[in-house]
Amino acid sequence: MGLAPVTSNSGADPRHGQLRSPYTRPPPGSRVRPTCDYGFPSADVLLASSFLPLYAGLKPVEYKGQTWVDGGFTNSLPILPVGRTVTISPFCGRLDISPQDKGQLGVYVSIANQDILVSVANLVRLNQALFPPGQREMESLYRRGFRDAAGFLLKENWFE
Repeated sequence: MGLAPVTSNSGADPRHGQLRSPYTRPPPGSRVRPTCDYGFPSADVLLASSFLPLYAGLKPVEYKGQTWVDGGFTNSLPILPVGRTVTISPFCGRLDISPQDKGQLGVYVSIANQDILVSVANLVRLNQALFPPGQREMESLYRRGFRDAAGFLLKENWFE
């Protein structure tokens, strides 16, 4: 089967027919900007762009003579000259689109420059992200995410 059928339509840049694979080099103690390869990425780039330390192993992926981790570990949100960037997360937090947990103490942790609520519900979500549930629960999560997104669009008056 190879990688081409799996990756050819996922994350593609429709303007150029290319796949965007963000990955990050983690220098100690400093913020980094993700690097993106365009064109068809190698297996090493795909592995680097999805490497989560501890979960995926202890040794980060080596590419171009350096070690790399998932690009999501940095604040890789675009800064637009006009308008705004909509933030989305599967975790409850101070984001535009995310689940809203009720009755929490309001303690947040900053991850990749996004404030995520410290809660049991978010720990359950993290477990589901690392160990995906069955199809029925995945469909339920999809519907909840759709409702979260629709609620945001209604609140912002962005539905036409």
